[in-house]
Amino acid sequence: MTAENVNIICVPYNYLSLPSLDMAVLKACLTQKGIDSKVHHMDIAYALHIGGDTYLDLRDSLLGDAIFSAILFPDNQDRVKAALSKSGVEDGLLDDLVKKTENFLEDYLESKSFEFAPNSVAIFHLYSAQLFPALCISKKIYERFGTRVWFSGYHCQGACGDSLREIFPHIEKTFGTNIHRSIVSALEQCSLAGYVGTIDDMPTPDYSDFFEVFESLPRKFKSAHIDHYWLQLEFSRGCWWDACSFCTLNCQHEQFENRNLEKIIEDYKTLASKHGTVQILANEFNTVHGWKDYVSRLNEELPGMKGSFDLCFKVSELQNEKDAAFLSENDINILVGVESLSKDELKLLNKGCSVIEAIQMLKYMERHGVKCFYNLMHSLPFETDQDLVETERVIKFIIHLRPPFDVETFRLTYGSSIFKNPECFSVSTMGMRENVEGVLLPQSVHSQYVPFFMDFTTEKHSHSDTVQEWENLIGKWSDAYYAFAKQRRPKKTSLLHMRSIGDILEICDARYGDYRVQSLSGNEKCLYEFCDKIRTFEDIKKEFSDINSEELMSMLKSFINDKTMFEEDASYLSLAI
Repeated sequence: MTAENVNIICVPYNYLSLPSLDMAVLKACLTQKGIDSKVHHMDIAYALHIGGDTYLDLRDSLLGDAIFSAILFPDNQDRVKAALSKSGVEDGLLDDLVKKTENFLEDYLESKSFEFAPNSVAIFHLYSAQLFPALCISKKIYERFGTRVWFSGYHCQGACGDSLREIFPHIEKTFGTNIHRSIVSALEQCSLAGYVGTIDDMPTPDYSDFFEVFESLPRKFKSAHIDHYWLQLEFSRGCWWDACSFCTLNCQHEQFENRNLEKIIEDYKTLASKHGTVQILANEFNTVHGWKDYVSRLNEELPGMKGSFDLCFKVSELQNEKDAAFLSENDINILVGVESLSKDELKLLNKGCSVIEAIQMLKYMERHGVKCFYNLMHSLPFETDQDLVETERVIKFIIHLRPPFDVETFRLTYGSSIFKNPECFSVSTMGMRENVEGVLLPQSVHSQYVPFFMDFTTEKHSHSDTVQEWENLIGKWSDAYYAFAKQRRPKKTSLLHMRSIGDILEICDARYGDYRVQSLSGNEKCLYEFCDKIRTFEDIKKEFSDINSEELMSMLKSFINDKTMFEEDASYLSLAI
């Protein structure tokens, strides 16, 4: 059975200014094999219909999904309305939005009737905030045109995808891993050429359908919501570490892959030439091996793009200060997987790093002016009161280092190590999110549905009471670090810095509201400078073999008491910038 054409549907609530990379790559792969396809940007059309600001509000609320749930399951609307009422949504708002959305869907599908046919395939690729819109819209397309419906992406792995096909029989296929290869391979069964290969066999993403829509948009809407778009391209896929207990980065890819550097350069040049823009963003979840060579070559080949190559790292990859200097020289922003400042939590998260290594990385980035972004997670199933206390203790040492940009509530996801081994992580029970899918899906299908995001109960106490404590803790850290910026004043030096001439070293400390200067000389100065990188006590004893252990320990404890040095498991790090 041959598919006449392939329609790739981008439904609400995709980010308006971030056209889907996966869809653009899939379109390019299909074109490469002579398969006609089109990406339909229903997300943009819907935002234009209901208003861009309304669209953005709906994206981040239960109400957004509730609209499409109400259309899909009219008999379940009373339960949905009751849940919305509890969350403060005004009466009648859902009905108004449902009516507007039904009118939109009718008009949109009528305008596309010539593009859908019983023998065509409609592919819905799900990222975030797209499940219920995709379920609703795909059913309408199937019932109206008889089009074959395929789902891919998150919510489609393993048992998740199986449950979707069981509950919604109009979904013919689901693809959870290696979607580009898997989809084209499936189309091969329809007498179309298959596609098998590596990330280097993937063509440059094709955003032509996005620009066809973009050019037709009203100027005001475009300026407010889409002009700041980014065209994504790939440096790598998946994660080479693939061991963090909470993570599912590799759920869509069987292995970590680097894209060939020459291919990346070709991608940049092709996108710029074809679309007349340099608003191009590197998409990766873990930095390619040999990243310095990549950056140097990219800067050589594309000098006007220097500073636009944002990179992602594990903490353990950035333990050499020379790396921080290189990042600074090349004006590179970084995203680093810190996640926790509690030693016990890091072990269970299996991050492959220690707290003191995370602090050393942050210190190097602060010293060299590298913009370092990271987040901390709270409400982990194994989190205890002591983890919050320990995090607060650590923060008192590092107020002068860049705080996290976000405090993220942990989400349990299908396929993660925590999901697979709940008993090892203090998880007692897990299931669909009671206040999300539990409301949006009729109770009659609850037993069949396998969620990607899950609620859970834990052997530990409830974490709901600590959320505000976490936010307050990080808020105070941010207030201290960014105090000068809030006063519209430049920060000349770090809140904890050191200066030296000859045998005199001064540590200047303004972390706690006052200004303290500690003067070091002789052995104290030498010891503090020696610990500018992480040193074990054995390293220290070997370096200062003429000083007895008691005296060394006394000096170290003095630094620790002043919070100018951090200690973890008999390893020591001076903190001054």
